[in-house]
Amino acid sequence: MKRGNKGFSMVELIIVIAIMAILVGIVGSRVLPYLNKSKEAKDQQILSGWVTASTAAYAMNAADLTDGSYDIEVVSTGVGVSSGTNKELLEDSFKDFSGIDVDSPFSVFSSHLYKQITKVTFTVTTESSGSRNAVCICDIQGVTDGTISTVELVTK
Repeated sequence: MKRGNKGFSMVELIIVIAIMAILVGIVGSRVLPYLNKSKEAKDQQILSGWVTASTAAYAMNAADLTDGSYDIEVVSTGVGVSSGTNKELLEDSFKDFSGIDVDSPFSVFSSHLYKQITKVTFTVTTESSGSRNAVCICDIQGVTDGTISTVELVTK
């Protein structure tokens, strides 16, 4: 070795890189589950926003919606209201409030669990005749392991 050489030897560099690789492996395996949980929480928030949008759309048009119950369906090909008088009003309002991409509504989901969804139905029902209070029940189809359950939101 030359005198005055102030650099690191190749062996020392390899040892440092090996230690860093081990640390990255340990930390990475601890962080990945949290990343998946955060993706699922984000997707759940999006779905909750759709529930809120469906009740807000109903509340905005309650005077013109005379049926007691409406089903807003979100499928991979778009959004629609299956039945009821003035269903176009409710459908347009839901699209406006939710900001949903009509061509591919499920593309906003990032977690593996929520990407399995094939259909979401929001059933908005009035509590009693003449009431502006509504209950929205969200039915989710396509998730095989059953970890996503029905969501219920009461709007008054």
